[in-house]
Amino acid sequence: METYFLPHNLSFLNILSDEIFLSLLVLISRLTGSTSIKNSAGTINCLSIYKPVCGSDGRTYSNDCVFGEAKR
Repeated sequence: METYFLPHNLSFLNILSDEIFLSLLVLISRLTGSTSIKNSAGTINCLSIYKPVCGSDGRTYSNDCVFGEAKR
């Protein structure tokens, strides 16, 4: 095994594992109907899932989470 290929391969695996993790989060949120994820800092991250919501201000928001964050 050539050692100079190791860092590149590891960075590729890290990117791949990040993509798989995010894909699983999106899949779970679609199955549960959730459009947000609370991270370890306690803040809410809205997912980019299009489930339009009409706001009382006459605007259409992409999902419940985005609408909720706009009200804050």
